[in-house]
Amino acid sequence: MNDYSKLPVVDAEANLYFQIKPTDKEGACRLDKCDCVIARAVKRQYPGLADMEIGAHASFVVLKDRKIRYMTTTALRDGLVRFDETGEWKLKKGIYHLLAPSKKAKREALRERAKKLRADRQYDKDGNRYAATGRCKKSSINARQSMFLSQKKTARVAS
Repeated sequence: MNDYSKLPVVDAEANLYFQIKPTDKEGACRLDKCDCVIARAVKRQYPGLADMEIGAHASFVVLKDRKIRYMTTTALRDGLVRFDETGEWKLKKGIYHLLAPSKKAKREALRERAKKLRADRQYDKDGNRYAATGRCKKSSINARQSMFLSQKKTARVAS
């Protein structure tokens, strides 16, 4: 397996359709993002690819000069997780697809949101960061959490 981590990543513009056949299941490796059933099916159907990396949320088509990012569908993700756990491929043979990222899921949009979140962080006078979600405030703790916290405090006092 080659190291393609230095290649630039671009978002796909269109969905990638491929067909899973029974021959793709034979010899596929569990817990191997480059040699699972889905990767074998895509490589078989598109022979010009340098490699294929399948993930639970994002998948990458590796070309000589770049990696193209696709989003993994829920059906493929479920089939992939089951295959990694048990070695059985339960999805039926047929035509499946990897999705082109939506406008909100594109890499630039994700970077912009992360940049905005970093800019919105607030700090107290000692330089400690406040929680942006408000989860540390007493008003946001639900009854179950407060019961757990009170039990934890009494256990500490008792010991």
